Amino acid sequence: MKIPNVRDIIVFSRIVGAALLVCGYLLGGLFIGRCFLARGYPQWTLPLCLIAGLIGALLSGVYELKSILAMIRRDRQNR
Repeated sequence: MKIPNVRDIIVFSRIVGAALLVCGYLLGGLFIGRCFLARGYPQWTLPLCLIAGLIGALLSGVYELKSILAMIRRDRQNR
């Protein structure tokens, strides 16, 4: 059995962290939208908050994946 390289573990943990961050943005948009609905805001507030959370999640996810890919490229060039 091959022991994984430390670099592989770092990349894996950053990918899992990025996925959790995306889920956090989506859940944040959902909970904020529900909070607004409970306070009497219009019904379109929930979808708007979900869309805002989705946009934030996509931007954050793309940024994180770009940094992970750049780290992998640097690692391959240094070999």
